[in-house]
Amino acid sequence: MNSEAIRRTAIHWVDENGDHIVESPLCDMVTGVGDTESEAQQIFEELLQDYIDDLKEGKVHRKVGRPAKGKVNFSIQVDPDVREAVTKMAKEIHISQGEAIEFLLGYWTRSQKV
Repeated sequence: MNSEAIRRTAIHWVDENGDHIVESPLCDMVTGVGDTESEAQQIFEELLQDYIDDLKEGKVHRKVGRPAKGKVNFSIQVDPDVREAVTKMAKEIHISQGEAIEFLLGYWTRSQKV
């Protein structure tokens, strides 16, 4: 599991009740919820660390992140600039291009719920 990639792809949004949510599309097992963005971020960080510790201790058997099990191939035609931007984003935050697309889609999806 790449915990830094999970942290770098964390998305903040506010739900219909005004609760602040922080989550990453790379780890659906961890969600921080708070009255403020900083509180939600802090809770997310604490829960993520707890989850990582539990994985290391063998208390949790469901790993998240890089393995492509359950994934499907997805080929699309995009402008070269779009491909270059996705490639650059993935390299900068040390994730795969597929994870970059999942992050962008997760961000867009959350923005639609507000």
